[in-house]
Amino acid sequence: MAPQEKETSKFQRPLGRTVSLFINGEKYTLSATVSPHTRLVDFIRDVVNAKGTKVLCREGGCGACTVVATVPDLTNKDGTRTFSVQACQQLVFACSGWSVETIEYLGNRHKGYHKLQRSLAGFYGTQCGYCSPGMVMAAYGELKKTGTLTVEQVGRALDGNLCRCTGYRPIVDAFKAVADDAPAELKQHLVDIEEAYQKYCPTSGAPCKKTCGGACDVKGLTTKPVIEVLVDTGTVKWYQPIDLKRTYAIMAQPNDGGRTLLVCGNTGAGVYKNDGPYTRYISLTSVPELQGITATRDKVEIYSGVSLARCIDLFLKVSAPGPDYLPGYQYLQEVAKHWQLVANSGVRNNGTWAGNLALKRRHPEFPSDIFVTLAACDAELTVGVAKTEAVERFPVADLLKHDLEGKLLLSVVLPKLDDSTYVRTYKITPRAVNAHAYVNAAFRLPVDPHDDFKVKGTCSIVFGGISDTFVSATETQQFLQGKSLKDISVVQQAIAKLAVEVVPKADKKQGSEAYRKGLVASLFYKTVVWLLKDEVPPALRTAGEKVVRAVGKGQQEFDPNRDSWPIGEAIPKIESNIQVSGEAEYGADILPAHGELQGVFVLTNVANAKIDNIDASDALAVPGVVTFVSAEDIESENTFVQTRSSFADKIFAAGRTDYAGQPIGLIVAKTREIGLEAAKLVRVQYSDRKKPILTIQDAIKHVERVLVPLDFETGKTSPFRLQEGAEIGIISSSKHRIAGDIDIGTQFHFAMEALHATIVPTEDGYDVTATTQHVTETQSVVANVLGVPANSINMSLRRIGGGFGGKITRGNLVACATAVAVRKIQKPVRVTLDLQTNMKVVGWREPYYASYEAGFNDEGVLDALKVDLYGDPGYVNNDSAVTMAAHMIPNVYASQSYDINAKSVKTDTAANTYCRTPGLTEGIAVIENIMDHIAVELGKDPLLVREANFKPDVKGGEANELKNKIMPVLKEKASLEMRKQQVLDFNNANRWVKRGLAVCPLRYPFSYPPPFRYATQVIIYAHDGTVAITHGGVEMGQGINTKAAQVAAGILGVPLSLVKVKPNTTVGSANSFVTGGSFGSDVVCHGIKVCCERLRHRIDAVKKSLPKPQEWDALVRTCLAMDMDLSERYWTAAREHPDGYVIWAAAALEVEVDALTGMFKVRKVELDALTGMFKVREVELDPLTGMFKVREVELDPLTGMFKVREVELDPLTGMFKVREVELDALTGMFKVRKVELDALTGMFEVREVVLDALTGMFEVREVELDALTGMFKVRKVELDALTGMFKVRKVELDALNGMFKILRADIVEDAGQSLSPYVDVGQVEGAFIMGLGLYSTEELKFNEDTGEKDVTGTWEYKLPTALDIPEDLRVYFLSNASNPYGVLRSKATGEPPLCVSYVIVSALRQAISAVRSDAGVNGWFPMHTPLTVEKIQQLCLVKPEQFKLQ
Repeated sequence: MAPQEKETSKFQRPLGRTVSLFINGEKYTLSATVSPHTRLVDFIRDVVNAKGTKVLCREGGCGACTVVATVPDLTNKDGTRTFSVQACQQLVFACSGWSVETIEYLGNRHKGYHKLQRSLAGFYGTQCGYCSPGMVMAAYGELKKTGTLTVEQVGRALDGNLCRCTGYRPIVDAFKAVADDAPAELKQHLVDIEEAYQKYCPTSGAPCKKTCGGACDVKGLTTKPVIEVLVDTGTVKWYQPIDLKRTYAIMAQPNDGGRTLLVCGNTGAGVYKNDGPYTRYISLTSVPELQGITATRDKVEIYSGVSLARCIDLFLKVSAPGPDYLPGYQYLQEVAKHWQLVANSGVRNNGTWAGNLALKRRHPEFPSDIFVTLAACDAELTVGVAKTEAVERFPVADLLKHDLEGKLLLSVVLPKLDDSTYVRTYKITPRAVNAHAYVNAAFRLPVDPHDDFKVKGTCSIVFGGISDTFVSATETQQFLQGKSLKDISVVQQAIAKLAVEVVPKADKKQGSEAYRKGLVASLFYKTVVWLLKDEVPPALRTAGEKVVRAVGKGQQEFDPNRDSWPIGEAIPKIESNIQVSGEAEYGADILPAHGELQGVFVLTNVANAKIDNIDASDALAVPGVVTFVSAEDIESENTFVQTRSSFADKIFAAGRTDYAGQPIGLIVAKTREIGLEAAKLVRVQYSDRKKPILTIQDAIKHVERVLVPLDFETGKTSPFRLQEGAEIGIISSSKHRIAGDIDIGTQFHFAMEALHATIVPTEDGYDVTATTQHVTETQSVVANVLGVPANSINMSLRRIGGGFGGKITRGNLVACATAVAVRKIQKPVRVTLDLQTNMKVVGWREPYYASYEAGFNDEGVLDALKVDLYGDPGYVNNDSAVTMAAHMIPNVYASQSYDINAKSVKTDTAANTYCRTPGLTEGIAVIENIMDHIAVELGKDPLLVREANFKPDVKGGEANELKNKIMPVLKEKASLEMRKQQVLDFNNANRWVKRGLAVCPLRYPFSYPPPFRYATQVIIYAHDGTVAITHGGVEMGQGINTKAAQVAAGILGVPLSLVKVKPNTTVGSANSFVTGGSFGSDVVCHGIKVCCERLRHRIDAVKKSLPKPQEWDALVRTCLAMDMDLSERYWTAAREHPDGYVIWAAAALEVEVDALTGMFKVRKVELDALTGMFKVREVELDPLTGMFKVREVELDPLTGMFKVREVELDPLTGMFKVREVELDALTGMFKVRKVELDALTGMFEVREVVLDALTGMFEVREVELDALTGMFKVRKVELDALTGMFKVRKVELDALNGMFKILRADIVEDAGQSLSPYVDVGQVEGAFIMGLGLYSTEELKFNEDTGEKDVTGTWEYKLPTALDIPEDLRVYFLSNASNPYGVLRSKATGEPPLCVSYVIVSALRQAISAVRSDAGVNGWFPMHTPLTVEKIQQLCLVKPEQFKLQ
C-alpha cells in the first residue's frame, strides 16, 4: 500500500482514507491500492467482473458503457437523483456515495428480464448484440430519472448510443413501445411480446414463474459524504472535500509542480484525451455549496456543480407557462433546445456547465456551446479565489481574458430579458446529434417589431468554431444599433462587416475556412429571416427555420409463409435475450488466465520513413512492464496474412514505415494502464522522410504505384478489362457524349467490438481467442508466428461484436502481435484495442476513383461506356475488390458497348480491406452517377433515363424482375409520381430549403465462390431429444445461428426451443472458410439442411418400423437403442453448392436540405405492428367469388377501439380494400391507413387518414383520387380546426447551411422466401443505413505531412445515429417471390441494400441542383463522396449577395 499523507493541524475534523460505492447492490471500498486514474468502466469489468457493460471508444461517444447511477442530492436532505452515465469517462473515485446499476442488475435468464430488455429482444432490436446492454441502460436511465418514458425521451436517451448493425429503427420502436405516448400498434406489439414471455420462459421453455420485472430499488444504498477524504497513492492524491472552505484550502496547497484537475463528471476527457497526467484530483461532487439553484423572479443563479441536464430541466420550466414560469426568461427555451444538442444524454447528465467553460478556458479553440450561448445572453460568472476566498465577477464573454489558475467557478447568473429581446442560436454539425459544431452561433437582438425591427440598444453576436481568440462580432454589433433589420442594405452591410471581423483559423477538424466563413453570413441571414417571419415572402420564410429531426418510425411488409414454419417464421434472433441482458460473452469478456499480461501497441507517427532506431529502455524501466517486442522478435515471416494473399502484410514495421499508425512494437505489462503509460516512452528515430502519397489521384501520377489488380477468387494479381458488345470506338458516333469522374471515399467498419486477442500457453499448445471472421486463417497465421503445428492451436469462437469485413484479415494483426509476445515470454497475453488505436492500425473500406466517357442518344440510351476504375488497397495489394466493382458497373443497364478497365494503386496508408458489399457498392455508385450525368445533360427525369436503359425483359434466359416486378411495386408503394410533383412544387415555392427524390435500382448477381466451404454438424442427444448444431460460420450479428436453428427445427420437425448452436471450433469446424459476403449464412444453412435431411431419413426409417407412434424424445432413444448414429456431419463441398441467382432491389429516397448550412435529415419512418384486444386473423370467404378476405380484425369492447388490418371485397371488381382502419369510440379518433376503391376506376386511395373529433385535427397522408382523371393527390396534409394550421411535409435541404434530413426511404427487395424475415429485414435496414453513412457523414482526413489519420474516434468520425436515419423507413419484400435456386427458396439479404443507398447522393443532387438553378447556375457538377454538410453547402454556391428579404 502506498504511503498516506499525515494529518496536519489544517485538518480539524476526521479524514477518510477510502471511498465507497455500491454496484448492483454490493458495497465496494476503494483505497490507495486503486489508481485514482481508474475509470468506472474498468472497475466494473475488471473488479466487479460485470462484463455486460461494454467498452469501445473510451471517450463517451458510443454508449456501449452506459450504466445508471443513483446519487445523493446534496440540496435535498433525503433526496437522490438517478440518471444514465458513460462509465468510460467517469472516474471511479468520483462515484463516492453512488449506487450504480449495470445491465446485470436489471435482469437476466435466471431472475427474469426487465420490460425494456424484453421489448428490445421482442422487437428484434439486436444483431451482434454488443451495443444492446448500453441501449437498454440508456433507456432505463431515462425511465428511472423521470419515472416515466415518452417517445421524445426515447430519442433523447439514445442520442449517445451507436449501433452499426441494425440501422436503429427496431431499437427505437422497442423503447417507444414502452413509452406512455407510444403509438397503439407499438403498444399492442409489446403486449404480444409480454404474452409470449408469460406463456413460457424463453430460456428454459418451462411455464413462466412471473419473476420478470425489473431491478430492485437502490435509492437506500446511496450515502451522503460526512467526512473529507484523502487517498494518496504516493504519486497521485485524490481529495474529496465536503464544503467550499476546505475546497479552497486544498486548492491553495502547493502541488510540487504537478497538475491539478477539479473533477465533477470528467466528461472533458472525451474531447481532449491527452490532457494530464494529473498528480492531484479534487472532487467537487460532495461540496453542497456548488450544487444549488436559485430561481426567483429577481434572479436565476446556477452553481457550478449543476449538470447540464439539470440546467435544461430548469430552463424548460421557467420559460414555459406553468407554476415555475418566470417572466423575463422566455429566451431560455431556445437555450435549452441548444443545450440538448451538447454531446449526449450520458454526458449531459453528469457533465456540468462549469466544467464545460473550464475546458473552453484551457482550450480556447474548443467550440463550446455553453460558452457561446451564455456569452450571447450576457450571463455573468462568479469566481472564487482559493488563496483569499475573494469573489470575482465578470461576463461569460470575458472568460478567455481571465486566468483561472487557483480559482474556482462558483456560479453563473442569467439575466432577465424583456419581451422585445430575441435570442436565436444555431449549431451546425456533421450529423444530427452527439457531434461538435463546425460553427455554433448565438444572437441576442433587442428589436422593436413595431418600429421596422430596429435594433434597440446593444446586441450580441457570438460565434464558436472560428478560432482560439474570437468571441463576438463587436464591430457588427455596434453597427446594428439603431438600424432596421427590414432594410436589406443594412443586412448586407452587416454581413460585409462580419466577413471582415470573423476570420476562421485553419483547422481541418472544424471544416474549411471558406465553409465556416459562409456559415457566419448564412446564420446571420437565417436569424434575420426568423425575426421578420411574415414580413418576408413565403418563399424565404423556410430560411429562418432549423432542421429538426423527428424520432423515426418504420413499416415492413413480407409474406408470412406459415406453411413452412419454423423455417420462414418471423422471430427475434435466438441470442436476443442473452444479448439484451449482457450475458452474451465476447472475446474481451472472457476472464483472464492466471498471470495474464496486457499488451499495448507502440505506433509509428510518420509514413514512408526509414526507421533508424527504436529505444524502449525508458519504457522497460517502468515498474510493471515485462517486455517489449518488435520485428526483431519475430522468428517466422513478418506477416499476418497467409492463405489467399500475394504479399506480406507486416505485423511490426521493419526497415521503413509503410504508413502512419503502423505497429512498431508491443509493450507487455502487468496492467493496461501501465502499458499505456510505458508505450508513450518508447522513442523512435526516423530519417529519409518522404512526403506520403495518400490518395488515388496522387498515386496515379506515379507510374510505379499503379498496380495490376487482385482477383478475388484466386487471390492472385492479373490484368483486368471487361469488354461487352461492340468495340468501344462506336462512342465516337454517338449523338451525345459526356465525360466525368467520381471519387468514392473510404469507410471505417466501426464494429462495436474492437479487435482483440488472448493467447494462453496450455499443455498441448495454445488456447487462442480472437475477433475473427475466418477462424481457419487465424489458426494458420498464429501457428506460423508461434512456430508450432496447426493442431497445437485451439480456438473456440461463439460470436463477435460485428464484423462487416473488418475482421476477415485485419484481426490477425492483433492475434499475431500477441503471439510474438507469448512466444518470447511463454505467458498468457491479452491485447484489446481501444477505438482510436483500432482506427489507426488497420485499413478501412477500399476507396475508389473512376473516370468515364459515355455516348448516348436523345432518350439517354447508352451506345457505349468507357470506364477507368482505380481501387486503393493501401500499402499492400491483398484485400482489393476492384475487379468486383468493375463487374458490377453495368448493373441493370444495357449498352451496345462496355469497356471497363480496373487497376489498383499503392498509397502510403494502412492496407485497406473488404467492407460490407466490397467493390459492388462502388460499382453501382459509378454507373448511377453516370445515369444522373446523362439526365442532367439531356434535361430529363433521372428515373426515365434509367428506365430507358433497363436491360430487355429477357436476356440470356434471365427475366428482368426489376422491370417487371420491383419497379411497379416501388412506384405504387412509394407513390413516386405524386411525390415527384410535390417535390417540384415545394422547390418552386422555397428559395433556401430544397427537396430531392431519387430512385436507385439494383441487379445483384449472387453465386457461391468455390472457396466458401464450411464444416457443419448436427447432433441429437438421446437423453432428451435436444439438438446441438455446430458450423464453421461466424455469428457476428447477421443471424446465421438463428437461420441455421430454424432450418434444423423445421427439417427435423422439432420445436425451435430444442435447438442450440454451439461455438465454432478448430476441431469441430476445421478448415472452414471466411464468413462474409452473405455467403456464410446461405452455405451453412445448406449444410445444416443436408445434415438434418440425412438424420430425418434415418429417424423416419426407424419410426416406420415401430408398432405405434412415439414422442420425439422416446423416438430418439429408440433410434440409439437400434444402434443409429444420432449425429451427422457435412462438408459443404463446392461441387454441391446451390445454384446462383440474381437479387433484384430498388430504393426511393426523399431528402430535405438546408442549403445555408449543408445540414440534412431523414424524417419519416413507419412500422406496421400488431394491435388490438379481440383479434380475428386470416378469414376468407369465396362462395363463387364473393372474395371477402379479412387478415386481421381487432375489437376492444372496453374502449370501443376497432381496427381492421387488410380487408378485401371484390363482388365482381368493386375492388374495395382496407389495409388498416381504427375507430376509437371514446375519443372519436378515426384512422384509415390504406384504403383503395376502384368501382370501375373511381380509383380512390387513402394511405393514412386521421380525424380527431375532439380537437378537429384532420390529417391525410398520401391520398389519390382519379375518378376518371380528377387526379387529386396529397402526400401528407394536416388541418387543425382549432388553429387553422395546414402542413404538407417532405424531405428538405436548407441551402443556407447545407443541413439536410431524409424524410422517407422505400426499399423493395426480392428476398425470395425469407428463411427468417425479422433477421432479413434487420439486414436490409442495417446495410442501407450503413450506406447512408458511407455517402454522407463518414469522412476520413489525413495529415498531409505525416500521413496520420486525423479521424480516430467518435469526436471526429461520425457514423449515423438514431436521429440520422430516415424519418420514414419502409421495407418491402417482394411477395410470392419463391427462389427456385439458393437455399430453401430464400435469397441473401445482408449485402445488396448497401448498394442502393447511393440513392441519397442522387436525391441530394436534385435538391442541390434546385438551389443552384435559383442562382442561375445549371448543368452538371461532380459530387464526390462522402457528401458532408460542408460539401453540400459549398455545392449550393451560396453567396451573401443572393440574400434577399423581399
